[in-house]
Amino acid sequence: MIEAMRRFLLLALISGIVFPVMSNAEGTWIRISVIDFSNMSSGSLGRESCDKDDVCGMATYVDASSIAKSGSFVYFNKKVVLINRNGDRIKKGPISGVGWQANCSKKLLKGPKGSWRSFDRYNGLGQFVCR
Repeated sequence: MIEAMRRFLLLALISGIVFPVMSNAEGTWIRISVIDFSNMSSGSLGRESCDKDDVCGMATYVDASSIAKSGSFVYFNKKVVLINRNGDRIKKGPISGVGWQANCSKKLLKGPKGSWRSFDRYNGLGQFVCR
């Protein structure tokens, strides 16, 4: 009985080394802000998009598990997605964002290909990641 248990444990150990468990972690995405097209004036592009195609806004998400601070700088993943009139994401499935930076002391944000911009342009994003 002990010999069988040893073989089982050895086999489990070897299989764990040879076939490691794959992780499919998606991050911890938090909705930071929403821009609602349905409140726009009649005839505007946003309002037409909502009325005709049920694309009624945009939501900004941050992966809380990606936030890394170094001095006055913060690095994080961000994604903007389209939402319907109920506030649900139109494209289902996992969210995948891109790397952004914040300079908390100067209150500036920068996307992967952009230039530094004021926190004011991003509806609470800078304040959230710099907490």
